[in-house]
Amino acid sequence: MSTLRISNIEAKSVPASATIDEKIKITNSSGDPLVFIDGKTSGITTVGINTTDSNITFDANSNVVVTGIITATRFSGQITPTSLEIGSNIKLGNAGVITATSFVGSGANLTNLPAQATIANNADNRIITGGSGVNLNGEANLTFNGTTLDLNGTANILKSDSSGFHVLIRNTNNTNGNQAELRFQGTNSSNGGYTTARIIATNLDNYNQYSDLRFFTHSLGSTTEKLRIKSNGDVGIGTASPQAGGLTVLRHSEARLQVWANGDGSNGKIALRADGTNTQMGTWSNHDCHLVRNEVIQATISSTGISLPAGKGIDFSATSDATGVTSELFDDYERGVHVISVLGSNSNPSVNLSANHKRLYYTKIGSMVHVTGELRWTINSHGSGDLRITLPFQSDSSVSCNSQGTAQTWNVNWAWRSETRDIFSEVSPGNSFMTFRLGGSGSLHEDFLQLGSTYQSTANSGYGVEYQVSLWYRTG
Repeated sequence: MSTLRISNIEAKSVPASATIDEKIKITNSSGDPLVFIDGKTSGITTVGINTTDSNITFDANSNVVVTGIITATRFSGQITPTSLEIGSNIKLGNAGVITATSFVGSGANLTNLPAQATIANNADNRIITGGSGVNLNGEANLTFNGTTLDLNGTANILKSDSSGFHVLIRNTNNTNGNQAELRFQGTNSSNGGYTTARIIATNLDNYNQYSDLRFFTHSLGSTTEKLRIKSNGDVGIGTASPQAGGLTVLRHSEARLQVWANGDGSNGKIALRADGTNTQMGTWSNHDCHLVRNEVIQATISSTGISLPAGKGIDFSATSDATGVTSELFDDYERGVHVISVLGSNSNPSVNLSANHKRLYYTKIGSMVHVTGELRWTINSHGSGDLRITLPFQSDSSVSCNSQGTAQTWNVNWAWRSETRDIFSEVSPGNSFMTFRLGGSGSLHEDFLQLGSTYQSTANSGYGVEYQVSLWYRTG
């Protein structure tokens, strides 16, 4: 049998009035209200129920507070627990949705998940690029470590448009939109960096019709322009204003253009220099300088001067020509010494040539040869026929006349030709020797000087005969 213990039951003095809030109030021994029976609502409006172990309570706001385990066949409405522990099985309806800020566990047994992204060739600092589907790729040649963007290997920086593949450097600054710049910068511990070189492309108008390309280098704390290529193709080195028509080099008091072989010039270097007073062009090394046309050497500058190959020369055809000119090519110059031989048209004499008087000194200019000399010998046997003295070059066989020069004799007995007036040297076409023709009167004036004891006897015994000659003739 249950026990009912009531500390206090109180009713209002006007129980018939339905406007008062409370009809019956049950309190504990301390006067705290336990039950209110309300006349307005006809029921218990506020109830506080405490179990013996205090696991279930009703707070002042009519909320049920459960500190133990709740077992029910159904829950309806919104449940907002601070923590919820569920056994091994959770069953949701077909349309159920689970929303959470995080899930804990591997998720290995989850099914029907969307495809996951994969990264191939991944490594530190590699930039990730897209692939097919959800596949990504770590680019080995394109890295970024937080400070430096590095392009390695055979990778290319390209832009593709209607003009093809190219690198595009574009300036979108409205205040300086006509200039685009490529800048190279080094590092410095004091200020973090400095510009070492720059390349600037500048549009000279607003219609992109004219543009210059300018190159700058760093020297002594400043970056200055060293090379400019103008829109018309003129190039200036050391100047921003190249002269019209080509390449202008301006550098302090001396301008130089140099081409070095083998890096240090050991295989030759060619230079063009101008120092304000003179201009020099040639090799600045111990090598010959060849002038070449169509891969054929036309002239050579060597240690001895300028040399020309056979058949090459200086062409004077730009000058005025006389009637009948056949050539204006100066193709040869030579000078030297020719050691003579004494010959006869029938048989050669035997002579002893003086060591100091057996030479013809010659100069060859183009096709013309001049010889001069003092010839002396003593006679062992006279030989016979016309006296002949060898020449350094054969005469031109195409000419139709002989070439004459001067001649003098000494210590020759002329008693056999008392009518002789003079003697002169002569070269006939196609011959490689000179002869001596006698001048005089009558039938003797065209005779050749002969060999033989009668004609070549000496005036003073013991002295040799002597001839002094000077002669111009033409070679072939």
